[in-house]
Amino acid sequence: MTEELNQLISIVIPTRNEEKRLLRLLRSIKKQNYKNYEILIADYKSSDKTLEIARKYGCKIIRVKRRGIARAKNAAMRRAKGDIVAFIDADCVLPKRDLLKNVLTAFKQNQNVVIIQVTPTVNKKEISKSRRRNLFITLNWIERTLLRFFIAVGAPFFAVCVFCRADTLRKVGKFNPNLHLDEDHEFYLKFGRYGKPLLIDDEFEESYRRLIKLGLLRTFTKYLSGTISVFLLAKKSYITHQEAVR
Repeated sequence: MTEELNQLISIVIPTRNEEKRLLRLLRSIKKQNYKNYEILIADYKSSDKTLEIARKYGCKIIRVKRRGIARAKNAAMRRAKGDIVAFIDADCVLPKRDLLKNVLTAFKQNQNVVIIQVTPTVNKKEISKSRRRNLFITLNWIERTLLRFFIAVGAPFFAVCVFCRADTLRKVGKFNPNLHLDEDHEFYLKFGRYGKPLLIDDEFEESYRRLIKLGLLRTFTKYLSGTISVFLLAKKSYITHQEAVR
C-alpha cells in the first residue's frame, strides 16, 4: 500500500444523546476495509448510552463543556492526529465498505482537491415505512443536484459527511461558535481559497429526522434563513439564541 493510501483518517462525530443512531454509524465504520483511522466523539453532556457505545467501539471521547455543534467540532479538531479529517453526523451510515479507501484514492488522484463531499442518499431504514417516502426521495434528488451545481462553480457548500486535508483545515481555522445553523456551510466555503472541492459518487445514508420532527415548512424556513446569513448578511452572531436543530 502506498504512503498516500496509508494516511490516518480522523473521524469527528459530534454527539448529544445519540444512542439510537450512533451505533449504526460506528458499525458501518468498523466494516470499512480501510482500517487506519481514529474516531473522535465530541460529546456535550449525553445522559443516555452514547458514551458507553463509543467506549465499546474504541472511540476517543472529548467532553465539550459548552453546548454548540461548532464548539464540539472545534474541540475535536484540536485532538485530531490524522492527515485527513472527516466530519460525520451521528445519524449517518456508511453503507459501502470501500468508502474510506475511495476517499483517499480521490485525494491522491486530485492533488489540487482540499475537501471532499460524499454523495448523500436516503436512509432506507428510516423512510421504508414513512408515508412521505416519495417526498424524501425527491428532496434527496434536489440536494444532489445542488451539490453538483456548487461543485461546478467551485463552491464547497457542504455538510454532514465531509473529508478535509488536515493541512488545509489548519489554514481555514475554526467553525464559528456563534452560528447554530449552517456553521458547516460557512466553514467549508473558506476551503475555496486554498484548492478545489470534489463530490465523489460513493454514497452515505443521510437522516431526515430533523425534517420529520419540524416539518417541511419550518425546516426550510430555518435553514434558508441560515443560508441567507452565511451568503448575504455575513453576520457572525446569527441566531445565537436559537436552539440548535442538531
